[in-house]
Amino acid sequence: MASIHPSAKYRIFSHISDENTTISDILGRPIFDSNAELYCFLAALGLKKGKRTKTADRNSAWGQVRDTVFDNNGLMPRIYMIVLAHSKDYAILKDIESCFEIFEGYVNTGFEELIKLSKKANNEEEFVELVLQMIVEVSQNNVGLEDPLDDDSPLDLE
Repeated sequence: MASIHPSAKYRIFSHISDENTTISDILGRPIFDSNAELYCFLAALGLKKGKRTKTADRNSAWGQVRDTVFDNNGLMPRIYMIVLAHSKDYAILKDIESCFEIFEGYVNTGFEELIKLSKKANNEEEFVELVLQMIVEVSQNNVGLEDPLDDDSPLDLE
């Protein structure tokens, strides 16, 4: 069974998808609803940086998310998208273990970017603001990638 298992040194960020933290107090909810969603964002960030970071400590039980969690939450297409962007070969999709290994490397790089971002913040509230700002910037950059025919918005913004 495939799983994403980031390096244990990133445990300091476990509060980003935990509803029992200060971030939840600030926002009223976690930034991400689950580690699986967090990992999808981090992998996209890692892919944008063009770098994969190998998992240093797979013996830790922290942060492991199995393939069934991604599948049950409809997140497998995000993994496949990252893997295809990396390999540019559809054949890789036949090997789920390889897909998850590639994805995990990008997740770890995304965590490295969070470390850099956290050094710019003076406190947790500033860190939350910086993460949210990053999410907004990434989503605005991706607006051009969306299919305008799939727009189900009731607003006519043109």
